[in-house]
Amino acid sequence: MRCSYFGVSSKPGHVCSTHLVKLVMLRYVGRFVTYFTSRIQFKIIAPFALLTLFVAGAGTYFSTRLLADSLEERFTRQLVAAGSTVADGLAQREQLHLSTLRTIVFTTGIDQAVLAEDRAQLQNLLFPIMVNNNIDRVDVISAAGHQVLTIYRPLKASSVEDYKIIQTDLVEWPLVDKVLNGMADAQGNKYVALQRMDGNEFFFTAGPVKQDDQIVGAVVVGSYTKNLLASLKQVTFADVNFYDIEGGLIGSTMPADMDTAATLVITPQEMRPLLALEGEASPRRLVSLNGHEYDLLYGIFWARGEPLGFYSVAMPTTFIKSQGASARNQMVIIFATALFLVFGMGYVTSSMITRRLQHLMENALAVAGGDFTRRTHIATNDEIGSLARSLDHMTMNLADYTQKLQDRINELMTLYESSSAVTIRSDLNLEHVLQVIINSVSGVIQGTDQVIIYLLDESSQALFPRAAAPRYVETYPALTFDHDGGIHNLLATPRPQIINPVDLKTDSPGLLVSPGVTGVLVVSLIAGQEVIGMLMLIPEVNRPHDELLNSDSERLLRTLANQAAIAIKNAQLFETTQQAYEELRQLDTLKTEFINIAAHELRTPLGAMMGYATFAQKRVPTNLRKTMDFLVASTLRMRTMVDAMLAIQRMDTGAAFLRLGAVDIGRILQKTVTDFQLLAELEGHTITLHVPADLSPIQADGEKMDLIFSNLLSNAIKFTPKQGYIDITVQEEADSMVVSVHDNGVGIASEDQERIFERFYQVRVEHIAGHSGMGIGLTTVKYLVELHGGHIRVESDGVPGQGSTFFVTLPKMVTIPSAHTLPLTTDIQFFDKELTVPV
Repeated sequence: MRCSYFGVSSKPGHVCSTHLVKLVMLRYVGRFVTYFTSRIQFKIIAPFALLTLFVAGAGTYFSTRLLADSLEERFTRQLVAAGSTVADGLAQREQLHLSTLRTIVFTTGIDQAVLAEDRAQLQNLLFPIMVNNNIDRVDVISAAGHQVLTIYRPLKASSVEDYKIIQTDLVEWPLVDKVLNGMADAQGNKYVALQRMDGNEFFFTAGPVKQDDQIVGAVVVGSYTKNLLASLKQVTFADVNFYDIEGGLIGSTMPADMDTAATLVITPQEMRPLLALEGEASPRRLVSLNGHEYDLLYGIFWARGEPLGFYSVAMPTTFIKSQGASARNQMVIIFATALFLVFGMGYVTSSMITRRLQHLMENALAVAGGDFTRRTHIATNDEIGSLARSLDHMTMNLADYTQKLQDRINELMTLYESSSAVTIRSDLNLEHVLQVIINSVSGVIQGTDQVIIYLLDESSQALFPRAAAPRYVETYPALTFDHDGGIHNLLATPRPQIINPVDLKTDSPGLLVSPGVTGVLVVSLIAGQEVIGMLMLIPEVNRPHDELLNSDSERLLRTLANQAAIAIKNAQLFETTQQAYEELRQLDTLKTEFINIAAHELRTPLGAMMGYATFAQKRVPTNLRKTMDFLVASTLRMRTMVDAMLAIQRMDTGAAFLRLGAVDIGRILQKTVTDFQLLAELEGHTITLHVPADLSPIQADGEKMDLIFSNLLSNAIKFTPKQGYIDITVQEEADSMVVSVHDNGVGIASEDQERIFERFYQVRVEHIAGHSGMGIGLTTVKYLVELHGGHIRVESDGVPGQGSTFFVTLPKMVTIPSAHTLPLTTDIQFFDKELTVPV
C-alpha cells in the first residue's frame, strides 16, 4: 500500500514511516516554539539572555583583543628597543676600534717599530693596549705592505694568556691599501670593513701610522662578529643576525641548521626598501625556524657614515599567542558564569512578575468581554499593584462611561441629522433655508416646544421674526435694541443663554411667551465676525432651567447656530447678488436699446448731412472751402463711429450676419482712401495705396469690409502727427489676402498692444491733440475680421516716428455656419457716388 501526506504519495513500506516521523517532529517543534514565543516569562528573559550573550561575546572579543594589542604593543616596543640597542652597540664597537686605533698610533715608539719592523718592540707596546681595551685582534702592516705582526685572541678565549702572536702572509685587504695609499674622504683617513679572516668573520677598522706626516705603515683593529653578536644578545635578550652589504648572512645567534641561512637571507627585493630607510622606520618580517615563529626587525649597520652591512633582531612570538589564548579562555569562563547567573536570576524574577501579569490579563479579558464585576485583588505597592488598582478603577467606571458614550452617540447622530438638513437639503432661497433650520432645530433640545429665528433689519436697530414653529411667525413681536443692556449684550455673546422674557423689549403688540414661562433659551447667529440675528427656543411651562442648558445641550445648540448662521448668510448674499445681477441686466438692456436707437436715428440725418456737405463743398467760395472740407471730414468720422456703434450692438445681441459675395478689396480700399482723403489733407498726411493689378476677388461682406478699413484708416490718421504718411498695401497669398496699414505715428507701447482691441480702451498720447473717440473702433475691426474667419495683429516698437502696422488677414473663401449669413441684397451702399440733393 501507499501512504500520502498533504496530497503527496510515498513509496510503500518504511518510506511511509519516515514521513510520519518527520511530521510528528515538526508538530512538536512547532508546539515548542509556540509555547516559548507565547509566554511573557520567556519574552522577558530572552532579551536579557541575548543581551548578556552579546555582551559576553563582545567582552571576550574586545578584552582578548585589547590584551593581544597590549602584548603586541609591548612586544613591538621590546623589539624596537632591542634594535636600538644593537645599533648603539655597533656604534660603540666602532668607537672602541677608533679609540684603540688612536691609542696605538699615538703611542711613542710605534712609528719607529713599524718602520724598523721590530716585532718584539711592537709586541711590548701593543699587548697592554689590547688587553685594556678587550680587543680581539690587531694587525700591523709596513708601508711596503708586509704583515709585520698579528696579535689575536682565539675565539671563545677569555684569559690574557690565550693571546697569540703570529706572522702571516698578507692577504688581499682593500681597506689597508686605502690607508697605505693615503686616501681620505669626508670621514677621514680611517676605514672599516667586514671580512672573513682565518675562517672567522671580523669587523675591522684600519688607520695609518705616520712619522713626520709620512705614512710608514698601517694598524688594523678587529673584533669577532660572533663575540659581538653574543654580547649584543646578552644586552638585548634577543637573537641578533649580521648581514653583509649584499644581504648574505655572516653571523647569527639563532639556532643554526641548514635552513637558517636560506631563511634569514635578505633578498634584493627586501634590500631596496631597507637601504631607503629614513628616520626610525624599520621593516619587519615573520619567519619560521625549527617549528617556532620569529618576528625580525631589520636595521642598517652604519660605519663612517656609510652602510657597511645589515643587522636584524629576532624575538619569538610564542609568548603573545600563549598569553592571548590564556586570556581568552579566562574571559570565556568568566562571561559564561555571568550568563548562567543572569539567566537564572532572570527566570526566578520573571516568574514572580508573570504570575501576577497573567492574573491581570485574565481580568482584562473578562472586562473586555463585558464582565464588569471582576476584581484583581492585588494589593502590592509596586507598578503591578498600581496597574491592578487602575484596572479595578477602570472596570468600575467603564459602565458609566459606556452609558455616557451611548448618550454622546445619540447626540452626535442628532447633530448630524440636523446639520445635514441645514447644509445639504437646503438651497440658497432664504425662506426655504429658514424653514429647514426651524424643522431641524425643533425637538433637538429636550423640553422646548417653540423655535423662532430673529434676523437683524438693514439698520441693525431691531430684530424681526422671520421663521417659527409650531406657531405662525406673525404671532411673535419684533424686538428692539436697548443699548444699555438686554438684547444688545446678548448678541455680543456667542454662547447660548437663558434670559427672562421681561428683559426683551418689544415694539409691536403680541405675546412672546405663554404665562408661567420664566426663561427662554437664546443663542446669537454669527457668520464670520458679523451678527446676523438670534435663535430663540421657548421651553415648556414650568420647565426647570438647569434641564434646558447643560454642557451637552450648549455644545449642540452652539454648533447648530453656527451652521445655521452660515447657511442664512449665504442665502442673504445670494439674494443680494441676484438683485444686483438683475439691476445690471436691466441697465445693460437699456444701454443696448439706447445705442441701437441712437445709431439708427443718427444714421439717417448723417446721410443727409453727408450729401449736403458734399454738395456744398464743391459750390462754396474758395475762402470757405477749407471749412467745408473740415465739415465733410467730420461728418465722415461721425458716420464711421455710428457704424461701429451699430456693429457693437449687433455683436452684443448676436444679430450680426454677413451678406457674402465676390468683393474687390482694391476697389473698397480705393473708395475708403477717397472718403478719408479730405480728413488726411486737413492733417497734412499723405496716403499711399499699393494694390496689385491682377488682384483676385474674395468672398466677403462688402459693407463690413468698408467699415473695417474705414476704422483702421481713421485710427492711423488720428494717431499720426501733422505732415505724416500712411501706406496701405495688399498682398495676395495662396488662400488668403493680407492688408497692412502702416503709419509713422506715435506707435503703441508693448503693454498697450494686448489691450487696444478691448472695448472702450483708448491709448492716451499727451502730445497728440484731437484724438478723442469711444474706444470701440479697433474692437469693431477685430470682431468683423474674425466674423469673416480671419485675424488681425499689430506690430509696433512703441517709438514715436516709427509708428505702427496693422495686418488684416482675410480668407478668400469664408467657412462659417450658414446661420451667420444672409443673401446678398442691393440695398448695400458704399457712398461711392455723389448724392444728389435738392437745391
